[in-house]
Amino acid sequence: MVAAKGALEVIAPAERAAAERAARYADDGHRVLALAGGEYADLARAQEAARGELQSMRKVIADLARADITIVNADGAVARAERAFEEGRYGDVADELTETREMAHGLALGLGAAARDLVGTAEREVEDTRGAGIDPGRAAMVLVNAHEAIEDGRYVEAIEYKKVIEDILNDARRGRTNRALRDKLAELHAKIEAHSKLGADMRIPQEIWEKAEGRVSQGTSAEMASYVKELSESIDIAAKAHMDGLVGSLGPLIEEGEELGLPSEGLQASRQEAAEAAAAGNLESVYRIKGDLQERVLEAKQQSLQRRSLEEVQTLEDQFVQSERLGIPVEAARSKLDEARRAIEAGDLPRLQNRGASAKEALDGSRNPHLVNRHESRMHTVYAMIANAKRLGAEIGESESSLAQAEDAIRKNDLAMADILIKQAEVSIGMQIANFIKNRYPNLALHLPTTGLQANAWNRYVFEVENKGKLPARNVAFEFEGDAEVKGATPITELGVGERKLVEVGLKPTAAGELPLTVDVAYQRMFDENRYELKDRQSVKVEPQGTYLVEDVFLIHSDGRLICHESRQFREEIDEDIFSGMLTVVQDFIRDSYKRSKTTLKRLQFGDSTILIERSPHTFLATVLVGEDPKLLTLYMAQVLQEVETRYGEILEKWTGLLHQLEGIDELVK
Repeated sequence: MVAAKGALEVIAPAERAAAERAARYADDGHRVLALAGGEYADLARAQEAARGELQSMRKVIADLARADITIVNADGAVARAERAFEEGRYGDVADELTETREMAHGLALGLGAAARDLVGTAEREVEDTRGAGIDPGRAAMVLVNAHEAIEDGRYVEAIEYKKVIEDILNDARRGRTNRALRDKLAELHAKIEAHSKLGADMRIPQEIWEKAEGRVSQGTSAEMASYVKELSESIDIAAKAHMDGLVGSLGPLIEEGEELGLPSEGLQASRQEAAEAAAAGNLESVYRIKGDLQERVLEAKQQSLQRRSLEEVQTLEDQFVQSERLGIPVEAARSKLDEARRAIEAGDLPRLQNRGASAKEALDGSRNPHLVNRHESRMHTVYAMIANAKRLGAEIGESESSLAQAEDAIRKNDLAMADILIKQAEVSIGMQIANFIKNRYPNLALHLPTTGLQANAWNRYVFEVENKGKLPARNVAFEFEGDAEVKGATPITELGVGERKLVEVGLKPTAAGELPLTVDVAYQRMFDENRYELKDRQSVKVEPQGTYLVEDVFLIHSDGRLICHESRQFREEIDEDIFSGMLTVVQDFIRDSYKRSKTTLKRLQFGDSTILIERSPHTFLATVLVGEDPKLLTLYMAQVLQEVETRYGEILEKWTGLLHQLEGIDELVK
């Protein structure tokens, strides 16, 4: 200032005034700068405090959020505080956060108490785990970290440590459980192998064990306890079933022992003892009891075998006698039978059995082919009776089963059993058939035509025979009485119940007029050799020999297919070639002639016969006649075709060739 004043003294007055103002301004600037420096330091401190307040509150909110705790309106308060901070209102930051801070403080106190309780619980769990003989591992170190977090106020972190401790302890417990389960699996597998060696069916337990072992190998312990439980139960079930089976297997042994004459009381006592041992799970005792029973039965069987061998030798003696009567050579077998007798005298059972078996084998070798042929012949007869009985609806009893067993016995060369079974089948089917045919008989009826014959010509005479009875008729034969020649009366092998058959014969009456015709029928009842007879008499009108004779009529479709054929003339098999030739001539004539001309009536010669052909829109009617042409025949043919078209025209237009579509058309032609 002194230097400034000195300078003013040498400056002009106007400049002096300016200089004074500048000096004054300089003093004011120093004072302003000094004041601004102090305020800026206070402002910086306020800003830093506000920033710390915001950061602290954000951390508290974040810590509480980690524990799933939310402060109501905390986000709004923080937002308002951040806005105040950005606007430089640092003193308002703490005010905006006051309520949230108080609520956070209260929650932090509660969180701290909860963290202490949870860490205390974790500490007790660590001690309990250690007391159970399980190494807690890293859980102890994590527990120390949890205590330090509580001391530092890091409560959420302490709670998270508690969760980590629980996971570690659970892993330790599971590890021990899994080891125990694996040990149990090994123990159960040893039981499976032990029971299997004793004959138990352990397939299901083995499958369960393999599944469990596979999960263990894959590091999967889930559901292991259920696998162990299921496996243990399955082993117990299989073992019980095995022991029950062993006890059950004693039944046939006991029955065999009783059949061999062993005391029933002792055998039943062994069964009861075995059942009690099985109930107690004592498998060794069950096997011991079974072994004792087997020895007793074996001894009784040997004694029975000796008796049976003696009986077989006697049976062989009888068979030798029978075979010699039948002329079957037995010399080779007799020497072996003599050796068997000597073994009896010496008391040598093995040699007796050996020589007896050799004698039987030699005798069977001679007898069997003869017996097999006899048995098969008898079986064939019985099978035929069974087939007929079945066809008629009769019960066959057990005869079919007996025959099947007889066939099996023959295959096994057990001819004695085969003979017994065949006799059973014969008796059974015989009784069933006798009961079935009782009061059942065939009842034949004849339906004889009364017209259609011409004198001195071979006429086709067709009549119907019907069985109205309750049994089929066999071997139905026909004989004719009357003033006419007869040929072609073929017997009927079988006429079933309700069956009708047409019989065609050739009749040649010697004169016109009424012909008294008698038909004698002889037949047998099914399963019965007796013969039954039927006689039917009918008067047949015989026309005199005229100027013409219609022998055959053909109805042929417009495309050449034969629809039906009716014949008056009786033809034997030798005439079939003539008939086929006649049909071919008619078909060829129709095909060629009607292509050239559209006239209706056509005629042609076939040997001594004349063939008249009349047509309609869908058919041709060909009439084969011998003699003079009757004038009215063509009119009658046209009338027949008109009736055919009226009744069957629509069907014939689209005819597929199936005759059942034209049912009744043959009656119009006839």
